[in-house]
Amino acid sequence: MINPNRITKDNLPLIVVSTDSSGFIAMWIRWRTKSYYSHGMGMIWPGEFASQGNVFSSVPLDRYMTEQNRLKFFGFKNLSHENKTLIMKRVINRLNKKRKWWNYLSDYDYLGIFGQAIGIPKINNPLKTFCIEEVKEDYLDGIIDLEYEKDNVVYKLPKHANPKQFNEFLKNHPEIFLFGRWSAD
Repeated sequence: MINPNRITKDNLPLIVVSTDSSGFIAMWIRWRTKSYYSHGMGMIWPGEFASQGNVFSSVPLDRYMTEQNRLKFFGFKNLSHENKTLIMKRVINRLNKKRKWWNYLSDYDYLGIFGQAIGIPKINNPLKTFCIEEVKEDYLDGIIDLEYEKDNVVYKLPKHANPKQFNEFLKNHPEIFLFGRWSAD
């Protein structure tokens, strides 16, 4: 077990999957995928997550460090300085994105979450994204191979991956390691 409040700048960036058991949609996705996890986000600064809710924003750790949540942190084994900078720029650009007033109604792909919840991930809004897609775009695209073989199994991150697929991809990828876990227990 780790204390997320003790994660330093030297440990970052990290990818985080979480179990949010407080909301109906999160519980439905966990039930549907038979997974502990229902959300993905990133961490580029100590003390904060970059997380997709209604809008993509920086969120204090304590919002996720609750009794309803478990957190699993993944790091990169050999991340170059250039790739670390690229990830940070992507996340910062997304956080600073100029939004029209209607974007504040929702940047989130609720239709895509519905598709995940009923097991048909092709149902989504192609103009919006949900949490796992945001993390994939910012932290993985162009940084690591999104298809690889390990122990004679080919792993490929699907286009609209659910949290279970995302977790499996991360925990088996040769360039990614489990940094640690947190729970209130």
